[in-house]
Amino acid sequence: MATAIALDNVSFSYDDRLILENIDLTLDTSDFLGIVGPNGGGKSTLLKMMLGLLQPDSGQVRVFGRTPEQARTRLGYVPQFATFDSAFPISVKDTVLQGRLGKTRALLGYSRHDLEIAEQAMREADILDLRKHPMTALSGGQRQRVLIARALACEPDVLLLDEPTANIDPHHGENFFDLLHHLHERIAIVLVSHDVGFISRCVTRVACLNRTLVCHSTSPVDSESIKHLYATPVSMVHHDTCLDAKDCL
Repeated sequence: MATAIALDNVSFSYDDRLILENIDLTLDTSDFLGIVGPNGGGKSTLLKMMLGLLQPDSGQVRVFGRTPEQARTRLGYVPQFATFDSAFPISVKDTVLQGRLGKTRALLGYSRHDLEIAEQAMREADILDLRKHPMTALSGGQRQRVLIARALACEPDVLLLDEPTANIDPHHGENFFDLLHHLHERIAIVLVSHDVGFISRCVTRVACLNRTLVCHSTSPVDSESIKHLYATPVSMVHHDTCLDAKDCL
């Protein structure tokens, strides 16, 4: 299996406050990696390191053997929060087409190929029937699917998602996870969440992060490990490697 993303002894601080400390992490092209941890534990910062939006104080980040900036077009990103101004009612289709920026002749307009890629992304995210709707008219779950379609429109090899279920109800969360499982059939996924129960459903690997990487295994994570991570007692969560699609349903 090829290595998609590698972090080697990465540390990072905000205003002299240590956020990430000596992080070693490798993502293979077949991985569905779940990253869990408490608020402020460094999860979003870690994603930004992978995207090249932040530079480590020490250590090295490589994406397909290159710097994150050089390989950024191979990454699709779904941010934690995305707001849309009601005074600028951008449509679903135009939002998804933003994913083609950097891969097309932006000054000359979108090509037929760009439109085909965007349509396929909307179909895969099951929002093609919403393509003419303004983003402000959508529910939280629908917006998240649009943001995934936008990320897919750049034809990524790795999809990075930051707390994608934070603003959607449990029912839509289940459907959302089914979509991610489908996408993992062809691309690697990194899913950040503070919801241990959700993330443990069907990921192939789990990384537990609270400044340091305190757990990185497909074996069961015992209650003491989780208690150490969250600094509070929680129920035991079983992180199983999912090898058969029927076991994820």
